[in-house]
Amino acid sequence: MSSMTPVEEVYARQLCPLGKGYPLWYPEPREDGQAGEVHLGDVGYLHRGAFVRLFNAMRDADDPINQRPEDMPNVPDGFEKLVLTHPLFRVGNAISGPLYSRTMRQVRVEAEGSTHAVSADLSFECTDQQGAVLVLGSPAELQEVLHTKCMTTYMRKHIDNWVAFAESMGLDLPEDRIMFVKGWVKTTHWALAAFREKGENGRCYVHGGLGPMGSASLGVTISRSTQHVAEARCGPAPASSEASGNASGRREGVDQTKPKNQCVLLHYFKCRRRWRAPKIIQAAGESPQSEMGDYRDIFETPAVPKPYDPVDVILDYILKDDIAKAPDSQPHISHAIASDADFCRLMTYYEDEQDKWATLLGGLTRDAYTKPQAWLLFAALTDASIPVMVDEDGTAMLDTPQGFRPKFVPVNHHFTPSLQARLTLYMPQVDHEQNRSAKGKGKENRI
Repeated sequence: MSSMTPVEEVYARQLCPLGKGYPLWYPEPREDGQAGEVHLGDVGYLHRGAFVRLFNAMRDADDPINQRPEDMPNVPDGFEKLVLTHPLFRVGNAISGPLYSRTMRQVRVEAEGSTHAVSADLSFECTDQQGAVLVLGSPAELQEVLHTKCMTTYMRKHIDNWVAFAESMGLDLPEDRIMFVKGWVKTTHWALAAFREKGENGRCYVHGGLGPMGSASLGVTISRSTQHVAEARCGPAPASSEASGNASGRREGVDQTKPKNQCVLLHYFKCRRRWRAPKIIQAAGESPQSEMGDYRDIFETPAVPKPYDPVDVILDYILKDDIAKAPDSQPHISHAIASDADFCRLMTYYEDEQDKWATLLGGLTRDAYTKPQAWLLFAALTDASIPVMVDEDGTAMLDTPQGFRPKFVPVNHHFTPSLQARLTLYMPQVDHEQNRSAKGKGKENRI
């Protein structure tokens, strides 16, 4: 099992293309009370499929949500509370039905469901190697900041202090691992499952708690033939016990009056600085290591792979050479900011281009061991010629106003060594022989 892709990564890779937000493998609050759940304005990061808050930028420094032990600061140095001047966007019934990847299909509940200890209300079958499903026990509520200019400006101004704050807590977080929450989707109870590999024909059965007349609990069971390659969770756990997180679970006796505090989907911003490196000077008797000129822009490569997040590839696209090296008439790009909404819009654009959509989606969900999925997404952004807007402070973001339609111009993509290194970091973290052999075949680094 250790060689398989982490289940939270499979779950995110499979459900992200649906365009509903980033799916959390652990939707439940990390601790009791309001302080444990996800809030608008949270600044934090992903850890094994859970969102971990550093602090909240929209609450006072001494707010209970920001409280820490006495020997630790509550908020970063130079903290300024962000005050919203526009109302929030709220939808009480944002999502009601199940969400499942395009490698899963809902099938008719048959009598065989009774062989899994309970009678199933929903049944899903995996049609490929990997797949994921999320079932909501009650209609999910959406809250989101619509007028986000204040958030991106605030993030650009304070990102360095956020990184320093994380370091003061003993966390080695590069700035582009930090997430600034602009929206969330929450429900009262849920069930989720993911097939990590060799899941074809595997089934999961969801029972209980569906619809307004259902009980306030859900259970999920995996077919016996694929239990060793699939995992399932359901929650929240009863107060007297903890969630098991195994491949078959039931949650009974959940209080029907529980609030909607289970965050199943996340909306957020990310930021990355553009780094500059000095000229490499040739020492006497030695050959130069690089032809860099006076200065050249480079990507900072993290020491370890990050949790899967398609927004990272969008940041790479914004900072790619032919965009970031803007003409003298435009401001120099110092920071790139992107959000999950950018990825969702790209998926929407490609839905109208069925052939391209099938190729892109197939790569995003199925090519885990043959080609870095990030390369496919990067190529899709380039093919669609998504424009980039740079403000007077040098902050760059995708420029996709309402009604924008991309012009698809397929190109022969060539990835420079530095970009190739970055995109390879986003490959599933596995150790398969077929993964190593596949990388040996793609020597030209072209799509």
